[in-house]
Amino acid sequence: MRQFYAILTNTFWEAVRQPAYGLVLIIVALLVLAAPLSGAHIYTLAAGDHLSAQRAVAGMGLSTVLIAGLGLAVLIAAGVINREIEEKTALTVLTKAVGRLVFIAGKFAGVAAAITLAVAAWSMLILLTARFGANVAAYENFDYASFGGTMLAIGGGLAAATWRNYFSGKSWVGSFSLTFFGILSGVFLALLFVTPDYQWAFGGGKFGAYDWQVALAALLMWEAILLLAGLAVAFSTRLKMTANFALCLGLFAGGLTVDYFYATYGGEWLAAGRMLVPAVQALWISEALKYEVAIPLTYVADCTAYAALYLAATLFLAAYLFEKREIAG
Repeated sequence: MRQFYAILTNTFWEAVRQPAYGLVLIIVALLVLAAPLSGAHIYTLAAGDHLSAQRAVAGMGLSTVLIAGLGLAVLIAAGVINREIEEKTALTVLTKAVGRLVFIAGKFAGVAAAITLAVAAWSMLILLTARFGANVAAYENFDYASFGGTMLAIGGGLAAATWRNYFSGKSWVGSFSLTFFGILSGVFLALLFVTPDYQWAFGGGKFGAYDWQVALAALLMWEAILLLAGLAVAFSTRLKMTANFALCLGLFAGGLTVDYFYATYGGEWLAAGRMLVPAVQALWISEALKYEVAIPLTYVADCTAYAALYLAATLFLAAYLFEKREIAG
């Protein structure tokens, strides 16, 4: 367990200190914050325009996070083993009585932790922007608490990272990522208890000040991203970054479309494909948000069980491929 934890933490810190990680984290955060600029102009003919505008903001944010998260997952995971094999550092670790399965599991856990940090931060931003950015009329009150809290998280992260980098020589990217996540988590939890009009957010049928249907959609989206990260780790035992990225992109596209092709054309090949490719379409439920259909908890539980089993199979595949890989040459 100590060896597993050491590999996990080393992989996590290696990931969050990468300049690309910080760049993607900041760019996606800004894109999520910009979503209300479009969402605020969306109207519906049905009752409850405000909710529709909130869901429009959330939907745009989730779409952005899905694409960016998949790219980030492959970027981090694709080189996590292949690079260590090429640089001979994997051989050094494995000669210290570390089993290959422990090595693979630790590497994936570190990658998953880094991805979870980014996706959790983006998801909290989505829920916050849906609060302050869904105004569909000029007379509606603006949620200054949510907006001010997100600005505090960004400004605090930038300031803390710059301070630690200048005076202590710490990684700027790593310091920003952790500080931004920490402040944003505090703001998110504090505003959980207060509605945008500064009323108590519990009781009377309310359970917190956020749209928990969006939170469930974000949870399933995170699981889809982890599935691709697991595949990228497995492919990293044999493939370089470019080939790994292309293969993961193809599997992602297949996961979104295979159900449609199977329902349209049928066939044994497509039936087998449905079992092999990650079920991204089942985990991406933007249509439920768009049409304001409630997401059953039983559906979330089934999808989570599927994701856990698929990840377990993927990691065993990764361990098998790594076991057969010659790394001493």
